[in-house]
Amino acid sequence: MDFLSLYGQIYFELKVDGKLVSRLPSTGSWEFYQGTKYSISKDVQFDVYDDSRYVNIELLMYDSDSVFSDTLDIDPSSIHGKTLNVKYDIQKQTWTGDDVTGYSDGSRDGTQNTDDDDAAVWYNIKTIKWPYNRHYAWTYDNTEFFMDVNIPIASYVNHSRSDIERWPGSSGWSVYGPDYVTYNDATLTGIAESLSSLASSKGYNQLQKASLVLRFVQYIEYSFDNASKSQNEFWRYPLETLFDMTGDCEASFILYAAIMESMGFDAVLLLVPGHCAVGLDCPGAIGWKYQYDEKMYYYCETTNTGWKIGDMPLDYQTESAEIIPVGPRII
Repeated sequence: MDFLSLYGQIYFELKVDGKLVSRLPSTGSWEFYQGTKYSISKDVQFDVYDDSRYVNIELLMYDSDSVFSDTLDIDPSSIHGKTLNVKYDIQKQTWTGDDVTGYSDGSRDGTQNTDDDDAAVWYNIKTIKWPYNRHYAWTYDNTEFFMDVNIPIASYVNHSRSDIERWPGSSGWSVYGPDYVTYNDATLTGIAESLSSLASSKGYNQLQKASLVLRFVQYIEYSFDNASKSQNEFWRYPLETLFDMTGDCEASFILYAAIMESMGFDAVLLLVPGHCAVGLDCPGAIGWKYQYDEKMYYYCETTNTGWKIGDMPLDYQTESAEIIPVGPRII
């Protein structure tokens, strides 16, 4: 790997039929000592069309550097290639291609004495029935909360294969943004009811209820779109974020706005330069707020667990915000 270095900063990319479906880890990298076997024990699940028998899978392994990342050689079959490419048979659960054993070692291509980027990876591929139960855990008010949600696969597929514009540019929020806030979707309504029940069981008022949901959204893993999708920007529907259990700031603020609207709160989308958040009309809230249509909407930061309703990061306190109302939407 790096000259005179005994460590590598390693991450993986997984592509299916040419599209990026996952980055491991979602951000950053793992530091591994050269010549040592490590277990990362990570599973990646991806959906395939029901009428497909074969799927092309490509695994790429990188050593991350400050300037650029080096592609490590995990292709055991070719002196010219470095990535692992296989064709998986969904019915037989076998695969052909660069490796068929589940152990892919780049030094087996005969170049171990002429390059310095050989690596090895142990892996497995199998067909599973798509699990649609999701378990969420988060902490609010020094209390641990848990919620299990069954997201019907048909509903998820309906959203994920929508022909809506996934990235119409920053100027497209006022046109397309409200279409993503599907707060009267039946599944999302059920999730909102479950969260309301959790709040009621604790005797929470409206501000505490909204704060409980904000913390729930903040606990969903943050990841850049290009770590899980094949493009730098990919707006997600709320159900996609809940099912994928990850997303960036656009995903989390759409999800929070949708849940709050489903609960009967009045929410707006707030766009500040380089960032987005939710504005919430909430009794008892204090802090940073925006006036719109004779109401006060309090800033809600959805991407980190340290922020309360009305808290605003210092970088945005001097910035103006574009305010986008949301209306009744369903997919």
